Amino acid sequence: MGLIGARRLTIIEAPFNLGLMPPAPGQEPGTRFAPEALRKSGLHGLLEPDEVRRVEAPTYEPDEDRTVNVRNIRAIAGYSRNLADEVERAIRSQSFALVLGGDCCILLGSALALRRCGTFGLLFVD
Repeated sequence: MGLIGARRLTIIEAPFNLGLMPPAPGQEPGTRFAPEALRKSGLHGLLEPDEVRRVEAPTYEPDEDRTVNVRNIRAIAGYSRNLADEVERAIRSQSFALVLGGDCCILLGSALALRRCGTFGLLFVD
């Protein structure tokens, strides 16, 4: 049993960066590496999750020709639904869902799952 007590823990890795601008021309934002970096630093071992899931993101595109001020809006919408499905699955199985990820857009999928499931709270640490 992990640090959260008697409740099951599901870590959902969300290696995501589609909402960010490139740090330099031709470079991809590194936030997608956050879940792996946290795993390598020992977080998963410390928390002892009952399950680890991963929702892979589409390939990064800088989306410089967008018509709105949101990069990769369609890909973000699709990813948000996929992430929401995983978070919802964890919640409905009575598990505490800890989403580890990339850029702030992962909040959309997490919030959607919570909306589907009823009244829950969301803690965001940047």
